[in-house]
Amino acid sequence: MLPDVASSWCDPVLWIPEAARLLRPGGRLVFLRDSGFAVDELTEFVVSADARSDYGYVTPEWVSTWPSVEVWKATRV
Repeated sequence: MLPDVASSWCDPVLWIPEAARLLRPGGRLVFLRDSGFAVDELTEFVVSADARSDYGYVTPEWVSTWPSVEVWKATRV
């Protein structure tokens, strides 16, 4: 399944479950970019409930909704 670039503008709570519903078992969700890499795995880290920040605008609620640390595993194609 190859999602369009527009997926970055869509609510992931809505489109990711729909993509999962459409994929066959073992199916892959592939994002194409002109980088020459295919994304094999994306890991987002979530903070613990008792985490604190030195930045007033970064609340634990915000961070649990929008993880800011990601690890991308990619293969050069």
